[in-house]
Amino acid sequence: MENGVTGALIERAYNCACAHGFHDKPLSVEHMLMLVLSEIGEAVEADRDGRSCCDLGIFDDALRTRDFAQAFKDYVKDTLPDELSDVCIRLYDMCGALCIEPRVEYDTMEMDFKDIFGDDTFCERMYYLSRLLCSTSVVVDDDGTDDCLPQVIGQALSFLFALSNDMGIDLLHHIELKMRYNE
Repeated sequence: MENGVTGALIERAYNCACAHGFHDKPLSVEHMLMLVLSEIGEAVEADRDGRSCCDLGIFDDALRTRDFAQAFKDYVKDTLPDELSDVCIRLYDMCGALCIEPRVEYDTMEMDFKDIFGDDTFCERMYYLSRLLCSTSVVVDDDGTDDCLPQVIGQALSFLFALSNDMGIDLLHHIELKMRYNE
């Protein structure tokens, strides 16, 4: 994903979080990371409960007779793609709060999840993501000055986009839908 798109997503996620009072008082890096981890847990629950997909065609049809928010609640909210979007949005918001840009060092669409993770379950893959975010090398000051954090966030976002691509999920489209709903 190009930096212009990433920058716009960071700005939009952070501004929406501010508008909803999430940054009325300063949050520590650990606090923000825990919010990301809670979203990962919700994605695991969506997968376990079989809410692994949504039919965007039915959602688009519903928009003809319902307002966006109601159609979103009925057909998209709380599905696996929606929860993965929440993970990304929390990461983008964190970047905005700390004034950092995630560093991506490889093309996520070039990753072959089957070669990397074999037959790992979705839950096991989310454990890997959580472990990445909680690595002991991510000890940063509350102002986000450690150089490690942009790389870890970049790796997490790359992981999420590659995983979604592997699962046939248009994550960027779902992020757009969720941001629209949140706004």
